[in-house]
Amino acid sequence: MNKDILQEKIAYNALNVYFKSNFPVLADLLKLHGSWQSVMLKEKVSIDGEGLFDELGKIGVDLVLLNERNFPESLRKIVNPPLGLYFRGCLPAKDAKMIGFVGTRKAGSAGLDVAYKFASDVSRSGGVVVSGLAFGVDSASAQGAVDTGGATIAVLAVGLDEVYPAQNTGLADAIIKGGGALISEYPIGSISYASCFIARNRIIAGLGKALVVVEAPFRSGSISTANFANKFERVVFAVPGAINNPNYAGSNDLIENGKAKLLTSSKELIRLIGGSKKTRQKALTELSTLDKNCKIILTVLISVAESIHPDMIAQECDLDLSTVNQALSDLVLEGLVGETAGRYRAL
Repeated sequence: MNKDILQEKIAYNALNVYFKSNFPVLADLLKLHGSWQSVMLKEKVSIDGEGLFDELGKIGVDLVLLNERNFPESLRKIVNPPLGLYFRGCLPAKDAKMIGFVGTRKAGSAGLDVAYKFASDVSRSGGVVVSGLAFGVDSASAQGAVDTGGATIAVLAVGLDEVYPAQNTGLADAIIKGGGALISEYPIGSISYASCFIARNRIIAGLGKALVVVEAPFRSGSISTANFANKFERVVFAVPGAINNPNYAGSNDLIENGKAKLLTSSKELIRLIGGSKKTRQKALTELSTLDKNCKIILTVLISVAESIHPDMIAQECDLDLSTVNQALSDLVLEGLVGETAGRYRAL
């Protein structure tokens, strides 16, 4: 890693802890001083930045800053983008086709089935599912992606030294093993407040090309996420429900007021990401038989639309270059990956 970038990450993490994730203040300080290292120096912040950053590495947490090349492009362009993202696992490829899924934690069996099926179809078609890892619709969506061997992104409102809710720790581990990631804008050890969940919703809304509201009461976090998605000019879909079921009051209202498109099947989602169940099925079936590194790399290659260099693959997957080259050789021998002029693509 470039030394200057590393020092910027160390400084940002320290400042995020020091200012208790007061992002408006941090953004103003960056604008005033030009770099996180300068903020530390000019504001005379006394804190053990290197020690704090070492703690991230001990639990497998990495950090990407807004100005870095591998920061998710879709988030870079939203209003009030995250200044940095902590992550465990593999960040989505630059050209990944992401679809967000939201809904109530107290979803009925029908809503859970829809979330699982639609997310499975998106994943099977080469898309990346984004959710918040909460109970209910979030968990069903993430599980649908995991079970089809696809990558999924879970956006948390807490530091990545914990999983919230704790009962979803197994699902969180499966997400990482499947080539996906847990991400958060909060440093480890953070205390989570209600406002953190609202702020988290804008990241879910901003990451994807579209947002799917499966089952949402009138006043809920899902509706706030839909509002963010509309503000960011994303495509918003809502699954309709019975008019006398309060769990669908928000979903139905979005449709009625033109804030969401009616969604009754996954066909529109597959069309939006440019996927095809048939063309993706073979590679996704093969994922379950591969070792961890091959699985992570193939997931990234499936997500991008062009051939990419091993250096880029290593950066996207947070793997060393020698590991990537060995895995690519294995994938080529298996007939799952092709190579042209030193660049690789999923077949």
